[in-house]
Order: sequence, then C-alpha cells, then structure tokens
Amino acid sequence: MPRPHSESLIQVGGPRLTLRHREPCAIHASHSFEAPVTPGVKFHDLLTVSLGGVGVIDHVINDTGAAAQGSATVPVNLVSFP
Repeated sequence: MPRPHSESLIQVGGPRLTLRHREPCAIHASHSFEAPVTPGVKFHDLLTVSLGGVGVIDHVINDTGAAAQGSATVPVNLVSFP
C-alpha cells in the first residue's frame, strides 16, 4: 500500500480466483485485475486461478498474462506488471 503523500503504488502479491460450486455456470472474465498503465503504478507476484473447471479468465492483469482455465486448477502467476 502506498505511504501517505506517496505518488506511487506497488502491489505485492494478491491472489484472485473464481469459484462456482452451486449451479454449473460458465464464467468468462477478460482479466482478474485492471489497472492504469502509468508511471508509479506497479504490481508484483500476482496470481489468478479458475477453480472447478467451469470458467476462464483470459489474462491476469489488463491484457497481460496467460489464461486461467480448465479442470486442473493450475494457478497462473505473473511476476511483474508492467
């Protein structure tokens, strides 16, 4: 989290996942996180995963990172953005 009066934001870690367990319904998201691409905004060690094999997340953040999908429940890690 930024310190008071800071002009930058650094996100460290931050898992994001989606889970449907009551009613089978395919979920489709273009990304788990959305952030402006601007100086001073940085993300590190992001994780996204689709649990249950009934959905897909195309990217980890904005249009960056691989898709999280399938029944294997394999997390998709992104070391840094941008």
